[in-house]
Amino acid sequence: MIKRIIKDYSNDIRNYLIGMGIYFTIDLSMLVFLIYVLVSILPQPPSIRYKIIYLISLIMFLFVYRYAQKKGVDIAESFLCDVRERIIEDIRNCDLQSFEKIDKSGGYNAITLETQIIAESIEKVLYLTENIWFITNSIIIILIISPISSLLVIVIFFCTGFIYTYYILKAKKVFHEARKKERELFDATCDVIEGFKYLKLNDKKNDDFYHHCLKVKSADNRQLKIEAENLLLTSNVYSLMFEFGVFLPIVFLLPYMGLIKPDVLMATIMLILFMSVTNIKSIIPFLVRTGVSIERLIILEKALNQYHKETLITIPTKKIHTFKEIKYDNISFKYSDQNDHSTFSLENISFSIFPEEVLFISGG
Repeated sequence: MIKRIIKDYSNDIRNYLIGMGIYFTIDLSMLVFLIYVLVSILPQPPSIRYKIIYLISLIMFLFVYRYAQKKGVDIAESFLCDVRERIIEDIRNCDLQSFEKIDKSGGYNAITLETQIIAESIEKVLYLTENIWFITNSIIIILIISPISSLLVIVIFFCTGFIYTYYILKAKKVFHEARKKERELFDATCDVIEGFKYLKLNDKKNDDFYHHCLKVKSADNRQLKIEAENLLLTSNVYSLMFEFGVFLPIVFLLPYMGLIKPDVLMATIMLILFMSVTNIKSIIPFLVRTGVSIERLIILEKALNQYHKETLITIPTKKIHTFKEIKYDNISFKYSDQNDHSTFSLENISFSIFPEEVLFISGG
């Protein structure tokens, strides 16, 4: 699916990447410029030249950023429409037997919930790319001005990332189970709506369905979602080790060991503070849910591709106004379950239909 997105929207993605490349360059230049003014010029007042440079950079920054974000929105909304249309087209082309085998709740969720989550995640992925690029460049700058500080940042970052990833992957598995239970709950809710009259005929059956089916599925779904969210919460707690723990050696140890100068320390702290680790943390849980949605869509599309497509019959251009007889000789039809095992069949049926004849076809 990712390859298909890249292929279908290659031009938009290329324009977006060009825009973001210019944006990153300006953004990083502004950050380096600010650090230079803070550690090299202040407390002396900066000259008018510095003010003009910063103002021009800010205007260019806002213009390029707006252009890149608009491209990102175009990609997301186009993907949303295309996936929905493709799924609906696959369903529309199925023959009747295949249509009856389709998981109705899965198809409905794919067209509504799953595609919407994925479309929103595209913007999140683009935003995540921005932050990762910015953090990478910030670490490179720290490496240039203070190699030992950059080493500490990298070590703490990877240790924290390992723990964070462990809990994220566990949460993803639980989200998979929660999504299955959610579909079962949706099916049960549809049963209540479609079978309302039948449930009203028998209070005992009505109560039994509610207490032993609907409430059980709802409780299971709630428990799994709580477990998944708690895992994400735990991953966020451990990620705080990087956000605040990184300052422990850099601020409280390196200066007293004579391994970093005050001006370099100030520049290093500013670069670390500008790293949008919090923003990345807020995006990762959303991407975990998106990964589950993508896998559900892939499963649905594979299932739809395996179903039989309806054979198109060419209608003759010459209209038939009268006829003497419509005759069927030895026609047969076979019902099958989800695994294509025969469940019921009608075989070798022959009959004729004549003009002005009233015919009733009845039966299961």
